[in-house]
Amino acid sequence: MSKLVSILLQPYLDITIEVSDVERVYFPADACDWQKAREAAQWVRVTGTVIQGGNTSRLGAHSSFRDMTGQIISEEMPPEAFERGEYRRAAG
Repeated sequence: MSKLVSILLQPYLDITIEVSDVERVYFPADACDWQKAREAAQWVRVTGTVIQGGNTSRLGAHSSFRDMTGQIISEEMPPEAFERGEYRRAAG
């Protein structure tokens, strides 16, 4: 059985993916500070196929939902979140 990871990037993205690949993130020496921090904290890049969920877009009082089932997505997350099978953060 493949590993499933729930990804919630509030308030726009709420998906569950079936993981196909996991790799540590590495950046070049001249990378930005936030990238260096992720590398130092041993963040991982998780790639997989969306099995449930999608993306909500908002414009004023209107919103729409786009089903992402079947799409391949890649997201960076702390290793603890991957092990837990759940990554949540506020969209910035």
